[in-house]
Formats: sequence, C-alpha cells, structure tokens
Amino acid sequence: MVLNNKKLDSDIIIGVMAKYPEEGKVKTRLVPPLTYRQAAGLYEAILLDTIETINRLDPYFQKVIFYYPENKGTYFNNIIDSDWLTVSQSGKDLGERLKNAFLEFKDSKSPVIIIGSDSTALPDQYLIDSGDLLSDNDIVLGPSEDGGFYLIAIKDTSGSFIKDIFNNIRWSTSYALSDIIENIKIVNKKFALVGKWYDIDTPDDIKRLTSEFGMSDLKKSKNTRLFISKYL
Repeated sequence: MVLNNKKLDSDIIIGVMAKYPEEGKVKTRLVPPLTYRQAAGLYEAILLDTIETINRLDPYFQKVIFYYPENKGTYFNNIIDSDWLTVSQSGKDLGERLKNAFLEFKDSKSPVIIIGSDSTALPDQYLIDSGDLLSDNDIVLGPSEDGGFYLIAIKDTSGSFIKDIFNNIRWSTSYALSDIIENIKIVNKKFALVGKWYDIDTPDDIKRLTSEFGMSDLKKSKNTRLFISKYL
C-alpha cells in the first residue's frame, strides 16, 4: 500500500491521534493552575515524547500521525522523521475520527494500533504487547485509570464492525472503556486488554507525574521532564 507517496513495509501500523498545540484548545482542564500557554506547551512536550516512544520501537511498526486540524500538516511534518506517514483527521467527534483513521488502512491487510498523545512515559512493552495480542484477538484495548482508554488496536480494519464499535460512547467520561467493550461484545468480536496507564488531564495528574520522575519509564520522557522543570 502507498499513502502520501510512502510505502507501508511493516506488518503492523501504529498511529498517534494528535492535535496542534494551540493555546486554549488543548489540556484546558489544567487551567488553572497552568496558563493556557503552559497547558499547550505541556501538551506539545508529551506529544514529542509519545513520538519518541514509537521511534524507539522501530522497526516493529509502520508509523503514522493522524493530525488535527487539517491546515497544520507542516507543523507535524516538522516534528516527525521522514519515515512517518501523515494523515489528516476527519469526523465531527472522536468516535468518527477514530473510525475514519482505521478505515484509512482498510485495504492494507495490516493490523492497526492507535494511541492518544497525552500518555507520557507509556511503557514500550504495552505497545509491543498490543501487537502480540492481536494474534489471538480481533481487538486490543489499553485501559486508562480514569475509565477511558489510551489505545485501541484492530486486526482487520476492513471489517464492517468498525462502523459500529465507536457509536454511542460517552467520551471524556469514566464510561468510555465500558461503552466500547459493550459495543465489541455486541458485534461478537474477541478482545483483550493490555496494561493500565494514565493520561495527563488534571492538576493531580501533574503532581503524580512529577512525583514519579525517578522511575525508569519517566526518565525517557525528556521533553516533559524539561518542561516541568522549567515551568512548574
């Protein structure tokens, strides 16, 4: 398959759902205590660390960034290496954007893993495990501690069920994970879970992050560490 003039060579595709770090548009639940500029800066730092996490796993995955808004492609091309693909997000809500992201690769016959861009220090092994679990499952989910999910992987993106599993999900609530699991059960697909992780959404999450900076995984999050040491 060829997309954006680049050939897909890996058996597994991994994508990051990313937004342009515009003040007042990202991480607004962190304001206060952060300013809107600081919240955007923290989001950008976490995004850069997420990209680095995936770069470390090369050549396990073909790498894709699903970006928003459409007119910010230049920014995203400047923060990724040339072996990444870029795809503009489309859809009126997160469910539609995820569905359309998976459907971009419906003809590739490759499993697709998609993660968010706000789970700094996500263990590399969780991403590797999600690919391995697709050998025996149709779908793999990465549960977040707040009841959502930071990862979803689908073995066969040509399946019609993709149009159904993202319906009626209560996004940004503690019900998002249970809602999508219910949808997966309705379409009779086998699923598995990888390790639980957490997003950086609230001031308490920042306190947790700074308290855990001595842990090995967080040592790899150099952009987030630098931002917090400079501004927080």
